[in-house]
Amino acid sequence: MNSRELFLNIMHFKRVDRVPLWDLEGISLGTIYRWYTQGLPIGVSPYDYFGFDRELKLPIDFGPIPRFPPKVLEENDEYVIYINRWGFVEKKIKDIYLGKSWLSILLLH
Repeated sequence: MNSRELFLNIMHFKRVDRVPLWDLEGISLGTIYRWYTQGLPIGVSPYDYFGFDRELKLPIDFGPIPRFPPKVLEENDEYVIYINRWGFVEKKIKDIYLGKSWLSILLLH
């Protein structure tokens, strides 16, 4: 079953031969760099290597309009805490191999 057939069967509540493997949030560059140091062949797409299903993303902006203005709340040598354009308070570790975490979401009334 190819990716298209898999998607259509899921949307029509039909049987599928496997669970889809989609990348919903993206793979960070730091993660890809680390995978290369751990043996992922250089120049090979992680999506092909791990067998991700093909997907088509439409350029539709579902974000808040207007965007939240980015604002740094705290910064030191290890990390920065800031409000991102979605209004989420994030903690971004400055080490390229580590990711970020959401600390809270601003809710405006």
